[in-house]
Amino acid sequence: MASKDSKDKALQAALKEIDKKFGKNVVMKLGDMEIEKIGAISTGSISLDIALGVGGVPEGRVIEIYGPESSGKTTLALQTIAEAQKKGYRCAFIDAEHALDAIYARNLGVDVENLYLSQPDYGEQALAIIDTMARSGAFDMIVVDSVAALVPKAEIEGEIEDQQVGVQARLMSKSLRRLVSVLHDMNVTVMFINQLRMKIGVVGYGCFHHDTLVNFADGRSIPIGEVVDNKIEGDVYSINEKSGEIEVKPIVDWHDNGKVEDRSEFIHIQTQSINGRGRFGFTSTTNHEVLTDSGWKEAGELSFEDKLVSRYEETLNGTYGEFLRGIFIGDSRLNIRDKNTANLKLQDNENQEYLNWKLDKLENFLEFREVSIESGYRYDSQFSYEFAKIKRELGKRDPQYMLDNFSPLSLAVWYMDDGHYDNSDGHNRASISVKRLKNQKDKLESIVVSLNETIGAVDGVSYSIKDGNIIFNSSATDKLSDMISRYIPDSMQYKLPEEYRGRYVDFELSNNPKVVKEFVEIKEIREPSDRQMRNRRKFDISVQDNKNYMVGGTWNGVVVHNSPETTTGGNALKFYASVRLDIRRIASLKQGEEQIGNRARVKVVKNKVAPPFKQAEFDIIFGKGVSKVGEIIDYGVKFDIIDKSGAWFSYGDKKLGQGRENAKKFFETNPDLMKEVEDQIIERLKGEAPLEDAEIDKKDDEAPAEKKTPAKKRATSSNEKNGEE
Repeated sequence: MASKDSKDKALQAALKEIDKKFGKNVVMKLGDMEIEKIGAISTGSISLDIALGVGGVPEGRVIEIYGPESSGKTTLALQTIAEAQKKGYRCAFIDAEHALDAIYARNLGVDVENLYLSQPDYGEQALAIIDTMARSGAFDMIVVDSVAALVPKAEIEGEIEDQQVGVQARLMSKSLRRLVSVLHDMNVTVMFINQLRMKIGVVGYGCFHHDTLVNFADGRSIPIGEVVDNKIEGDVYSINEKSGEIEVKPIVDWHDNGKVEDRSEFIHIQTQSINGRGRFGFTSTTNHEVLTDSGWKEAGELSFEDKLVSRYEETLNGTYGEFLRGIFIGDSRLNIRDKNTANLKLQDNENQEYLNWKLDKLENFLEFREVSIESGYRYDSQFSYEFAKIKRELGKRDPQYMLDNFSPLSLAVWYMDDGHYDNSDGHNRASISVKRLKNQKDKLESIVVSLNETIGAVDGVSYSIKDGNIIFNSSATDKLSDMISRYIPDSMQYKLPEEYRGRYVDFELSNNPKVVKEFVEIKEIREPSDRQMRNRRKFDISVQDNKNYMVGGTWNGVVVHNSPETTTGGNALKFYASVRLDIRRIASLKQGEEQIGNRARVKVVKNKVAPPFKQAEFDIIFGKGVSKVGEIIDYGVKFDIIDKSGAWFSYGDKKLGQGRENAKKFFETNPDLMKEVEDQIIERLKGEAPLEDAEIDKKDDEAPAEKKTPAKKRATSSNEKNGEE
């Protein structure tokens, strides 16, 4: 092994050789270099500057902003130019789309008289201009609008029918390889605006027939053709494949994908309906992926053995679920009408008062129909899928079903239904009859073990195998009575020992309904009908985050994949960008009936200078841009810097105005006061916990922008975070 001295000599020799070939100080110790903090240019949005971690977009880097049309990409870029010009930076705008509105740019605060503009004829020219500007060192920020418009010269000079596969991607890759080191050396920020498009020809993705229903979370079921044609917004049901939970996600894009040429391109699938006797179906292209019990499959590969992922509303939880679990194993009956639905039947001819108590407790959850029978009256609930599912799990009213999900309330109801108290001849003994399990030793032993554990009776509970009775000794009877006495109404007090009577406390049942996953069977697979083929158009939508949604039927639907989004220009920009911002329009802002702007959400999907995956939300007002004053008011109220009493806003002893718009006008006419409030907000935001990806309705931390210090071959601050998508 070489000694340390010999290694040091070899190092010096290697460094001299490198200096001789490539110039002095090409290789240096990082500790010998001056390390500067990363400079930043504000985006004009407080929350986004915080989300970016360094007070804005980093200087000397490649930035990408992408999103659907009309989401605010160009507005955000122009707003950033305006902030850069306020710092005295020289900016350029490469208008590849030939669509820059100078008046709008001026309204956003851009100094258009000093903004350098280029409208190149083709992509190579645009990228050569950017390269020359960057190498000159004369420019501080360059915005390119947009990557999709950087059309290669070969495509412009060729024929329309010529195939130009991958030409733009190679152009971007070659240009960015040359550009990134220059931007760093000359401290120039280049911001690329990019468009979203649907991936074409990706195996496993397809489209739907116009009439296929999209399931919205608000209960609407609308044909996908109408959703796309009218760009209907809203939240749809979607599945989180990691957690397996059904979630609600917004539609973010709409795709009209032309027409099918032949009937064989479509396939129609019919499945069973969860909440009824009928069926529901969907018609898709054969390559559209559908989620099954064995994973994603193309619609054309589905068979009758596959089960598709659907949903139903689970209501049997909370104290409502506990109450029913006791009823299910007691003297009630679950009656299955067909495979998918069942109802609950309640009857008690000996204690009508107790039956009425049950009905009163359940009236907020179930509707009962009174049925006259020979021995009195029976009460039948409405039919539901959930009751049929429980009936299959319950078997012959197996008490273990309740004991595995034990609660004192469930036990109390079961005891009131099937229990008996014996105090004759000085006895103090409770018992529960389960005659249906007589001579079933294993079942009875399992129940006894569970009861001894749950009520804390050491071998105090036993069973009679001959008549199927669960027997509590005196001590176990006391423990049982103490546990359940608060749930025993007056009509059933006789089933308790004397000292435990009178303890009843009236209560209300509650639950937390939630949509959960279930599987449905395929009933029919066929080609589309002649009627369906009258409309050959095909459609798809894009859904945020989970990339899937539910179609088919009014109530349930099945999970299908949505079209994958991608940006134009290949992968080079994804790799070379230090920051990638995904901007989406999430709501419309209105004054009365007039739309005055949009609410935008920006997700930092990549950040090499701070932790990624933060999010920010802000208002974009038409003709004015990002509403910074709106953010100040929102944060001010959140942090109690601004007081809000009714519709009135005030700061200290100053009345800002009645209503948010009047408060905004006050700050706009009092910029010094607005700056004072803004500084306080920034200080508060610095102490806020980081906003993670899922926490979409919180705001992010902010760091103030650094003053720019031009430098050549400078090192950036340590601990750069590399966050990829």
